[in-house]
Amino acid sequence: MPPDTTKEKTNEVGLYNYALSYFRAAQILAKADFDVTHPDAPTLNLYYHSVELFLKSFLVFKGKTIDDVKKIGHRVDCLAKTCGDLGLSFDDEDTVVIRLMSEDNTIIRARYIEVRCFIRPTIEALDRTCISLHSSVRKALKTAGRPVR
Repeated sequence: MPPDTTKEKTNEVGLYNYALSYFRAAQILAKADFDVTHPDAPTLNLYYHSVELFLKSFLVFKGKTIDDVKKIGHRVDCLAKTCGDLGLSFDDEDTVVIRLMSEDNTIIRARYIEVRCFIRPTIEALDRTCISLHSSVRKALKTAGRPVR
């Protein structure tokens, strides 16, 4: 069986580019007007995944391995804390958005129907957080000479 080269092929630039793709798709979908019962669910899912990938990109850039990042998993609060420990700055709204994403399985709720009350970040707040993370991570990568847009 050939060796698994996934770990060698997944790097900070690839994660950043994926994050940017999900972010841009979320922005386009957020503006779309279509007749469905839950139009925000796919948009939220795209934004949530974008936030997660921007954070993971920064962690790999700062020397964390893909295995390290996989151990943290989808827990954006833990990803953000580790990023903060490594020098990534968050504004107040980013901190609130990440907290709301982390509470009460908010990320999973974007994928499955569950009837009950819970608080989640607004699409507008998620967009601003993605803009902030995109800018910060992009700057760090570009300053280090990584080929990012």
